[in-house]
Amino acid sequence: MHPTLRPALALLATVLVHCAETPSPATLVPMPGAPREGLTAEQRAAFARGEALFDRVFDVASGLGPYYNDVSCITCHDQPVRGGQGGFEDRIYVGLSADAEPDIENFQHSSIPGFPARPRPANTSRTIPPSLFGIGLIEEIPEEYLRRAGCNGGAFIVRNGRVARFGTRPFALTVRGVISSALFDEMGITNLVEEDDTLASKDDDGVADPEVDDGAVRDLTAYIQGLAPAPALPSDPRGAALFESMGCARCHRPETGPGVRAFTDLCVHSMGPALADGIISHERLAVPPMPFDGDEFRTMPLWGMRLRPYLLHNGSVTTADGAIRAHGGEAAESARRYTSASAEDRALLVAYLNTL
Repeated sequence: MHPTLRPALALLATVLVHCAETPSPATLVPMPGAPREGLTAEQRAAFARGEALFDRVFDVASGLGPYYNDVSCITCHDQPVRGGQGGFEDRIYVGLSADAEPDIENFQHSSIPGFPARPRPANTSRTIPPSLFGIGLIEEIPEEYLRRAGCNGGAFIVRNGRVARFGTRPFALTVRGVISSALFDEMGITNLVEEDDTLASKDDDGVADPEVDDGAVRDLTAYIQGLAPAPALPSDPRGAALFESMGCARCHRPETGPGVRAFTDLCVHSMGPALADGIISHERLAVPPMPFDGDEFRTMPLWGMRLRPYLLHNGSVTTADGAIRAHGGEAAESARRYTSASAEDRALLVAYLNTL
């Protein structure tokens, strides 16, 4: 177990023990990885089927490759449990496609027999597989709510007239789009649907396309859509107040949507030269227009961050303190307020973040 997880999981265990002693349904705290409340019987059945597919190991005979990063969904989304973040060993590399901006693509590090391994191009950026808990709720936020809330200096990435909600540099409009892309980009598994449900992915690995049918994509989508957010723990209101007063909530908006406390505005913001990777993507899709310098990233949702072994999009830090100090660009003033605050206030803010 990664050492940064032990205090958070110990605190979570304490809360769960307390809940077990007072088993009122209103006080029970679900473990990460549980299905959301309110799913219908049909949705629960699809959730269970998708959960099994999430663990499925693909091989050459079932369509793996020809180029891929790993052999199953759970391999890259298992910390602390199924559906969570990936570890540093699961990092992937993204960069500009041959067609250049605004498209980015993954560069797979493995290949099946008969296909030579491809060297990683220089213009790629390391990313950590994200946690999937609660992203179905993000998908359900009304478009008009997001547009009305705005971006506070950043911009939405808009595809086909809609806000792209998923991706370090947002590319997907829907959870289904995330699943379809991940199957193909991470494992080389062709499928019938992509973002607009009309495109088909194809490859030349000798297995007939599509390598999974539409039912499998729908069940995997139902599983991810049905995952509950990681439960928040009790917190000191002084920490929440500091989160607001230091300007963190300007981009990490607690109420991302009605009843959805994801702590993100789903916008891209300039993060400064220390986090820049030089990849200028999606510039033409930014609404409102903004200059891109290769340091623009979607605001990372903070819910469940105490359960993540690595923070920031590239996994370069392991503590909330380190993540705050790394912020620059549009967040430079918030970082300055934090570093110039008293040790007590910094500790209160970090403690608050470690309850999310």
